[in-house]
Amino acid sequence: MDNYRVLLKFVEPQYLHSFCSGVVNFSPLNHFIQQELEEGAGSIGDKSEGSYHKDYQIDSIQSIQVDGATFDKKHLAKTDYPVSLGQDLTTDDKKKCGIASFYQLDSKTDFEEISDKYFIMSKQAIHNFELLNGDSNRVPVLLGLSKKSILENTRKLTGKTVEYYSNEKKITNDSYDDLAFLKRDNFEYQHEFRLMVELSKSDISEQIKIDFLFAKPLNSALDLENKKINFQ
Repeated sequence: MDNYRVLLKFVEPQYLHSFCSGVVNFSPLNHFIQQELEEGAGSIGDKSEGSYHKDYQIDSIQSIQVDGATFDKKHLAKTDYPVSLGQDLTTDDKKKCGIASFYQLDSKTDFEEISDKYFIMSKQAIHNFELLNGDSNRVPVLLGLSKKSILENTRKLTGKTVEYYSNEKKITNDSYDDLAFLKRDNFEYQHEFRLMVELSKSDISEQIKIDFLFAKPLNSALDLENKKINFQ
């Protein structure tokens, strides 16, 4: 990861003071899986957390080998996507893996420069924030996070940008550990940077102290469009 990131986090008002002092809540991956299963599509939860599934078009397949047995095209069903590959973290790992999610601000797409060193949020960024926050009264907090503060945390945090995938979009990281940093591309508006930790107790959220470079509460997402920000 880069040495320095500018992130945004929507925080419930009652937790604003503690969050700005660096107290961050880590929730089990399993929590977000259950959230979409209970609330349905449109939820910020994701039933595919900790997994990667890809369907392959028949024209892209010459043969398949499974447990030593080889199958060629004539054995495949005559459908557009006859083969599907799935990789998943174990259920236990989904309960032990705690994550904290942030919107990662991109200087090219999320800001518009209005004068030397002063910026405002772009219309696309505002739209993304509205999707993330909806009608919630959560407070947007602009914060800085360094690579050093992650690597030197006593809880052995891992920080990575989430990679979004679809059938048409190849992933660049496909190791077992990377499964915790993959999401379906319908969540791409979240621009997520994710911190991960092994929870002390399985399937129970945990608060961990992190040294932010800065943490500045802002106005509501609707007001961010005209909020002048100086990164000096």
